Amino acid sequence: MKPNLIVSFMNKIGDLYLSKNVILRALAKMVFCIAGYIYNFIDLLVQNKEINRLLNANRDVKKSKTGIMLDCFRYRARPYEYFSFHFDKLKRCEKKAFVTDNFNGVLSYIFSDRNAAYSLFMNKLNTYQELESFYQRTILLVEKAISSDILDFVIANSIFILKPLDLTKGVGIELMYVDEYGSPINCRNHLLENYGGGRYIVEEIVVNEEHIRKFHPNSLNTVRIPTFLLKNGDVMIDFIFIRFGRDSSVVDNAGQGGIFCAVNAETGIIESDGVDEHGGRYETHPNSGLKFKGFVIPNWEDARGLAIQLAKTINPNIRYVGWDLALSERGWLLIEGNRSGQFVGQIATQVGIKPRIFQILQAME
Repeated sequence: MKPNLIVSFMNKIGDLYLSKNVILRALAKMVFCIAGYIYNFIDLLVQNKEINRLLNANRDVKKSKTGIMLDCFRYRARPYEYFSFHFDKLKRCEKKAFVTDNFNGVLSYIFSDRNAAYSLFMNKLNTYQELESFYQRTILLVEKAISSDILDFVIANSIFILKPLDLTKGVGIELMYVDEYGSPINCRNHLLENYGGGRYIVEEIVVNEEHIRKFHPNSLNTVRIPTFLLKNGDVMIDFIFIRFGRDSSVVDNAGQGGIFCAVNAETGIIESDGVDEHGGRYETHPNSGLKFKGFVIPNWEDARGLAIQLAKTINPNIRYVGWDLALSERGWLLIEGNRSGQFVGQIATQVGIKPRIFQILQAME
């Protein structure tokens, strides 16, 4: 079966999951359950070396490799999640409550039309063209057909961001300095020669508002606001986290060493210590020394309002999106949207959100 046919089939199963017919819902759950366990079994075989690496890095974990693999299979968790969620210290009911990457993949078919979400969010230029007014900055595709526009761009922006169109987690993002190439023309030529295949974009740099910038001035520090479009047209916001870069990194992504904290959805107050993707915990930022917990994110109602507006602007069949927003010197703006963003805030709170997810699913029916 071709990949697009598989996606269409799984989208249909996702629709059945929200059906009021008990038999159809049971059938959808069974299909998702079987598919999830098959995927997890294959993933565990592939991740064998990673489990060894994680065991060596976490020698305080006393559980055997076999026990870890059984837990990962039972709760459909990836090896890094076993250690990040500290499964070795949790009861069965507590482990069961976590939304893992595997389970999140299933949710992406239930929450949204996967094809529509993929089309909009897996190509950053598509997202920009659809939601241009929310970006408040210029973004251009690096291609020879618009070489004069690219030259105008580098003349106007002595420092700018270069991004791959279709990579995630901050991979491949570079901060470009025009002066390093001697002239704007040389910089333009470098871009076209090395990135001119239509797979990269350049965009204006965004500078954080001063209070957020103080945590880590080298990177753009962003807030992930997940939105859920309910059946009655309302938008629910939950599971928010803020990310900060560290050391010399220009990005804040957890996959690139960033630190993230859970944020109260109503107040915008950071309500956890900082954590990284490897389970390290930080009461204060390791570079600036600023304390995370208790920090009030400025202009929070504006951030909520922007996320709700975005959720109501896009295709209504895309009912879940993780919006990356930044508070700039000009106010809140959109960085990008994520069709099936991870719920990494669980690592910060050490509390699973699956019961809350099921409540949201009921409100979508």
